[in-house]
Amino acid sequence: MTRVLVAWEDHYCDALESVLKRSIAAERRESDADAPVVLSLATRGNGRFEKLVSDTWPNASAKGTPSSPGRIDHLVCVIDADKLHEIVSRVRPPSALGDDLSAIVAWQRAAELAWNEHVRSWAASSSDPRTVHGALLCWSKESLVLAGFDQPAMKSQMGLSIDDEAVQSFVASCEPSPTRVEAATFSQRFRTPMSCLERLFEAQMLSFPAKGDATIDDALRALGRESLASLRDRVDSLRALTELLWRLHRPAPPSTPDAAPSVASKPRGKPARAPKPRR
Repeated sequence: MTRVLVAWEDHYCDALESVLKRSIAAERRESDADAPVVLSLATRGNGRFEKLVSDTWPNASAKGTPSSPGRIDHLVCVIDADKLHEIVSRVRPPSALGDDLSAIVAWQRAAELAWNEHVRSWAASSSDPRTVHGALLCWSKESLVLAGFDQPAMKSQMGLSIDDEAVQSFVASCEPSPTRVEAATFSQRFRTPMSCLERLFEAQMLSFPAKGDATIDDALRALGRESLASLRDRVDSLRALTELLWRLHRPAPPSTPDAAPSVASKPRGKPARAPKPRR
């Protein structure tokens, strides 16, 4: 059993943990004896990741947390991608990327590598850097909520209905429209989810709740229960985080030995002589 401490930047991370655990369960194979155990921690700000890695992790990895004592195998630091440039200076702010989809995808890959290297540098003098990992949430918790904009849970939990004429008119007028964007590119297309949600709610004469409002987490939990596939399809960083946790849990496949040379490619002994012609 692999125990992983997932540290979220977001102060309100309970619903994120719930969605992540459901995503992990969705990736479980018949051959998996068990699944990675996820423990969550809110750093309450991206400026506290360094202290967590350099000071807290060495002790926590050996002893566990007050609520879950015992050895913890890995620490995963999940930062909102829209804030990464505030910590890693060589990463450009996403606002500078424009609308080029290939540039956004390339930025995500490079940013996650840079973040992973950065958090491991904090662990270099106090613990095994191989137990520390960096991951991105693109672009924030609200990205997951926005990914469920057309799901029943948004109506039952927050009152937003995709069947409302004003909402349909607004969505159709968006460029690009969230109803016409491919699921695989959804999170790259909508990089300011809070602004999108506020405008979407305004179309139905509603106000999107302020950060920390329990309604947001209630909706996110419901989306995880009822519409997990949509969240996983539309928020690629959720799927990537899930895959990371499974890689940490599953044993590495055995290395394949070099194939032995075939007899035909490496003949043994002296080659047979050609028979002499009869006279």
